[in-house]
Amino acid sequence: MNNLYQETTLESFTDYVKSFYGSGSNSLNYLDEYGGCTDQEIDRAISEYMFTLLNEPQNNYTWGSGDSVDRERVRDIIIKNKG
Repeated sequence: MNNLYQETTLESFTDYVKSFYGSGSNSLNYLDEYGGCTDQEIDRAISEYMFTLLNEPQNNYTWGSGDSVDRERVRDIIIKNKG
């Protein structure tokens, strides 16, 4: 897999996550009960998730090409970080 494809995939995934949990008027705001979510919080959670995928094989996570399971795992990290 080349770097351009990976970058595009990550960018698309980030947009997808922000469309659900971001603070913009177009997001679905599924994290309202946690006081909303900033783009920075989403970016941090995605970075943590990617780090986990690459560096912690014992967690048994696999990259689903940015599917809903990946998005929900990022959501769980956001909630944990808001703790």
